[in-house]
Amino acid sequence: MVSRFFTDADRDCPLAEYPRPQMVREDWTCLNGRWEYAVTASDAVPEDWDGEILVPFPPESELSGVKRILKPGEFLWYRRKYAAKAGKGKRTLLHFGAVDQAAVLYVNGKEAGSHAGGYTAFTFDVTDLLKEGENELLLKVTDDFDLHGFARGKQSMKPGGIWYTPVSGIWQTVWAEEVPEGYVSSLKIDPDPDNHACYVTVLSDGEGEAEVSYCGGTVTGRANERIRLDLPEFRWWSPEDPYLYDFEVKLGEDRVRSYFGMRKFSVERDGAAAPGCSSTAGPISTTGCWTRDTGPTASTPRPPTRPWSTTSGP
Repeated sequence: MVSRFFTDADRDCPLAEYPRPQMVREDWTCLNGRWEYAVTASDAVPEDWDGEILVPFPPESELSGVKRILKPGEFLWYRRKYAAKAGKGKRTLLHFGAVDQAAVLYVNGKEAGSHAGGYTAFTFDVTDLLKEGENELLLKVTDDFDLHGFARGKQSMKPGGIWYTPVSGIWQTVWAEEVPEGYVSSLKIDPDPDNHACYVTVLSDGEGEAEVSYCGGTVTGRANERIRLDLPEFRWWSPEDPYLYDFEVKLGEDRVRSYFGMRKFSVERDGAAAPGCSSTAGPISTTGCWTRDTGPTASTPRPPTRPWSTTSGP
């Protein structure tokens, strides 16, 4: 039995909407769709490929077209062509929304970087590895979560009870962006309702003056420094009224769009009850939570943790 999401999925470019709504650029290329794939027992680049996989669906899923589990010790390979379009003075960023678990990216046979951690997005600047016209993207993935201390949720090679079948490989959108030198690398947004303001920090490897346009006005400030947006009268965000303020950032030739909500959270005690979460809308009740003692005295010891990491190639 399959759902309408399976039958209605676009096989050429599924999930084609822009994947990062809190920092939107107009100039981008969706790389979801059909990639070649192979599963091998060694880390040597395969000579023969097993077929096509529909990205960003993991090989264990029906939608991927593969329907097989990646076992510990195996290597999952992805390959596709990419026509670079970055012009003079532009940089090309390649983004992966999530790859479970450890990934190494090669562009035209050269390593662009590596990342470990199946739940975190990562980005590589591949400008210096690209050539005019068609380029080859090659991704090598391993998923030995049962053997290492990676975060894995309820995935297990022995599913049953509360445990699910594993999920491996690319499972979030892959996309490329063409950006100018000194581009906006990220935004830090800090709503401050008590002072009728929101602070935006435009993070960048470059320097310069950033412009932030919101509510019909514009304020300026330096990149990598807090810029205050005054909101003398504002509309609270709440679950019942999730109002958002849109704004646009300009840094040199770069433009990004974002948003924020005016809200705050705290931990408060309600009478004799245990401390709980509270927001601008009042106390937040959490129901259906399952807790388990995983401390040093628990019958099931806490598993070792391993932080995610990203390294760029030469």
